[in-house]
Amino acid sequence: MASIPPLNNPFKILLVEDEPSVRFLMNEVLSERGFEVRDAALGRDALRQLSSADGFHLMIVDLGLPDMTGEEVVRKARHMMPDVAVLFVTGQIADDVRFPLDATTDVLAKPFSLSQLVEAVHRLLANAPAA
Repeated sequence: MASIPPLNNPFKILLVEDEPSVRFLMNEVLSERGFEVRDAALGRDALRQLSSADGFHLMIVDLGLPDMTGEEVVRKARHMMPDVAVLFVTGQIADDVRFPLDATTDVLAKPFSLSQLVEAVHRLLANAPAA
C-alpha cells in the first residue's frame, strides 16, 4: 500500500463541489494536510482542468452538480485518466450511486465530519496508482 507523501510531494486532488462554502472548507482542510487541491464548481470546469493538468490522484465529486451529474463527470474523467481514484459526496442516499464502488471509488454521505473526509481521502489514495 502506498503511504501518504511528505508535504513537498503532495497528492493532487480535484475537488468538484457547487456549494461555495462547502468547497472552500473542504479545500482548506485538505490543503492544510499537505494535499495539492484544485477545485471547480461545475462539471465542465472540472473536465477542462483535467484536460489541461499533468494528472490527479483523486477526484472528490458532488453527485448533484448544476450542469451534469457527478457520475457523468467521472465517466468522462476516466476516459482521460482511467486510474484516478474517486470519492463521491452526496446529500442524497449513498445507495443512489449507480457507479461501481471498489478500492479506488467510494461514496461519502453528507453531512460528514472533516475527519471522515480526511480518512476517506487517505484510504482511497492508499489504494490508488500513481498519477
